Amino acid sequence: MRVFLDAGVLFDSMHDGRIRTLLQRIKNAGNEVIVPASVLGEIMLVCISEERMDELLGIGNTCSELETSFAVSSEQFKVCNICLEKFDKRSFNITDKEHLAHVLAYCSFFDDDEDNYFLTTDLYLLDFRLPCSDPERSCGRFGHPNPIKIVDVEEIRSFL
Repeated sequence: MRVFLDAGVLFDSMHDGRIRTLLQRIKNAGNEVIVPASVLGEIMLVCISEERMDELLGIGNTCSELETSFAVSSEQFKVCNICLEKFDKRSFNITDKEHLAHVLAYCSFFDDDEDNYFLTTDLYLLDFRLPCSDPERSCGRFGHPNPIKIVDVEEIRSFL
């Protein structure tokens, strides 16, 4: 299982021991923990602009402890980003769609049966439909109709 982390989850892990323990359990169970590059950017912006440098250092330490991988931009990211924007015109925070585009692009390079989860604290994202799950809109890059599942802390906890 691959678990992609949203910024809110990492921020919450600084103040909530249950979240920190959950992230450690995910890693200890042999799952890959991944942070999209756009999430790193969001964390940097928040920490620098709000003078939360202790949290920035703490999140860096957490990522190191979790042996986190990072999903960086690729040509496929551009395709996924445009697709998400065309598919869902709701006015979400633009970074959320970028995070999902990074996750989708990263997942598009794997041809396996691994489950991919985007772990978020943003409740409105839990209702977000991906174009990949619509057979008429799918780009064909994914082997199954739900390349990622957007989940909250309680749902991911139930998988462990």
